[in-house]
Amino acid sequence: MFLIKSDDQRQKTMKKLEGIQGQIEKVRKSHGPEKAAAFAKVMQRHLADLKEQIRSYDELKEKGLEPFRPHHLSEVGPYLVKARIVSGLTQTELAKKLGVSQPMAFKYENSEYQGVTLEILSRVAKAFGVSLNLETFQQQGSRTYDPKRQEAAILYFAQHISNTYLGRTKLMKLLYYTDYEWLQRRGISITGDAYVAMPYGPVPKHAQQVLDHLKKTGALRIEKVKLGNYDQDRCTGLKEPDMSLFTSEEVAHLNSVARRFESWTAKQMSDLTHEDWPWQSTELGHEIALYRLTEIDAKLDR
Repeated sequence: MFLIKSDDQRQKTMKKLEGIQGQIEKVRKSHGPEKAAAFAKVMQRHLADLKEQIRSYDELKEKGLEPFRPHHLSEVGPYLVKARIVSGLTQTELAKKLGVSQPMAFKYENSEYQGVTLEILSRVAKAFGVSLNLETFQQQGSRTYDPKRQEAAILYFAQHISNTYLGRTKLMKLLYYTDYEWLQRRGISITGDAYVAMPYGPVPKHAQQVLDHLKKTGALRIEKVKLGNYDQDRCTGLKEPDMSLFTSEEVAHLNSVARRFESWTAKQMSDLTHEDWPWQSTELGHEIALYRLTEIDAKLDR
């Protein structure tokens, strides 16, 4: 549902609501109650949505914010938009406090702060008196990078993913979701590798060295093939992975990632990573800070 962000937007939403209600009345007068009822039924969902937008905005201004304990970092943005409304600041006033233009403040709110850095989130929260404890976002776990575990993960995917769908780009994304999702669940990654934001999504910092080593030792074949309109560095496993490096739960996680993305193309996986906060909030070529959300306490200081 669209979130009304100002009194001006509320007024425009009210005019839309009144306009539709006026159209229904016009149909009633011109074509009778049956036609009006049929038209009203068609517009029922839209009318309900507009009414709910107005109700939510009025309730937010009257009652303020509820205690905030999100389950994902992406939930912080919508909360900050609501906090700005409750604080009474306009977007123009927020922009002045942040030292940015009003269009930039509008852009922040229009996207509900998706893709901004944690530093910007902190500055926005401070601008209208929100206590946002970002220390509960813990960075990647303390596991030391282990090339052997990364080798095993690569060979596992090469063994379990059809050659047609396993190229170098997709392999990088499989490693990313293996580490990122395990970090969310267990507070530590599988391989311990860092990730860099690249145009096609996150790339493991050391994976290319591991691929070169596996190719050199004959454990992995990498060959260029034509796949439709794209060139693919196709990966074929020639050696069994050493699964003794992983716990049974980690093996189950690797299998889950493999099964879920088995038929995905590299482009589909790249597009998916572009929707993730870690990639969105990192400049290209820079190392991604992977965070685990444990708990947040946020409140409006009044």
